[in-house]
Amino acid sequence: MEKQKNTHHKAGEKTEQAKPGDKMSHSMFSLVAVASVFCCSGSALTLLNKHVMQRLPAPNVILLLQNSGTLLLLLFGKDVVPYTIEPLKRENVLKWLQLVLLFYVMLVSSMFALEYVTATTLIVQRNLSTVTIAFADYFVIGTKQNFRRIAAIISMCLGAFLYAHDDVRGANFNLLGYVWLTLNIISTTAYQVKVKSLVNELNMNSWSMSYYNNALSLPFCLLFAFGNSEPSVLEQHIKTFNSFDIFATIISCTLGFSLSVSAFRLNRMITPTSITVLNNANKFALICFTANFLDASTLSTNSVAGIVIVMMAAAAYSLAGLQ
Repeated sequence: MEKQKNTHHKAGEKTEQAKPGDKMSHSMFSLVAVASVFCCSGSALTLLNKHVMQRLPAPNVILLLQNSGTLLLLLFGKDVVPYTIEPLKRENVLKWLQLVLLFYVMLVSSMFALEYVTATTLIVQRNLSTVTIAFADYFVIGTKQNFRRIAAIISMCLGAFLYAHDDVRGANFNLLGYVWLTLNIISTTAYQVKVKSLVNELNMNSWSMSYYNNALSLPFCLLFAFGNSEPSVLEQHIKTFNSFDIFATIISCTLGFSLSVSAFRLNRMITPTSITVLNNANKFALICFTANFLDASTLSTNSVAGIVIVMMAAAAYSLAGLQ
């Protein structure tokens, strides 16, 4: 009897030992799924926003539509997928408003930049946010960088300078576009530093964080849309909208929803270094597409060299953090 009990006990141990493996497989599948949604949504939204901004040069109105669309999908999605959204609480709202302001500036500066520069320029120069975030991590959080990462940071700066130097001499150069790019890099850096602390402090799920971000950003969208006289721009350009423009705008709202939720979900699932690796890999694929199919006529040998240096340095920076 005792032997039988031992046999049953061992069998039970084997069964239980299989469970962590199942959980690990499930976690890995979830991570791959969320990362895929994040990458695909981000890339597609960048390309669509370029088209929508050309047809409707009113960034605050576009953000109002996209954030409202995300909010509606979050609220109605609860009836389809079982998840909870925390209601707006005063103490959480006050803490989250700082992040929302940075989130709004990050989005609107990207929109304005796309009005004046190519999608390739936006992607290349936004890679400099990796450099500024590294500095912010050092001074704010105390994260130290190794020699390989420092070398990668210097290389990224050189590559971006090479691309910008050639871009400045080109016929399509627009100084205002680079001003918006600079503001985008600054706001992205501040946002990434702030979001790390808030995600851990408030301990909300990704649906609630997306809800807070998009709901609290709507007043900013409205305020700056009227301040920038965008309702008249909307009235003027909406008449020229065709069915594809309407379809692209609707899809961009859906992509905004999936990008918002997946981004917050990733912040809970993987480390900031891993997110950097993912972002850089995604940028590499996107920049290959935009450089070959959308902006090929605007690129020179020096521009391509700058792109290659920036992307290789970004990859080296990411890999150096894993060693």
